[in-house]
Amino acid sequence: PPYSNPGPFVARALESSMANRSTHVMLLPGSTSVGWWALVREAAEIRFITHRISFLDHQGLPQSSVARNDSVLVIFRPLSWWERLKRMLCGVQHTYAEYREPKEGS
Repeated sequence: PPYSNPGPFVARALESSMANRSTHVMLLPGSTSVGWWALVREAAEIRFITHRISFLDHQGLPQSSVARNDSVLVIFRPLSWWERLKRMLCGVQHTYAEYREPKEGS
């Protein structure tokens, strides 16, 4: 989704993952104070990226600038019965994981 207005895309991904039992992976700004973040909390996985992402241009060459915000990888997918039960009993609404780039040579 566009970084400028991801809210409608996040809502559609959540809706589609529940209705169609499908998986949606989204790269989003890590802005936890915005209104659409409440929908992100319903995701099966939220992975914060610990460095600023640089993007490629239309020719596949690195752009000189990097993303202004931190980024997060959000995965909407149907939860297993065990994950649903765990959330109900423990009050856990989401799972956080941290993504780090693999080190060279590993």
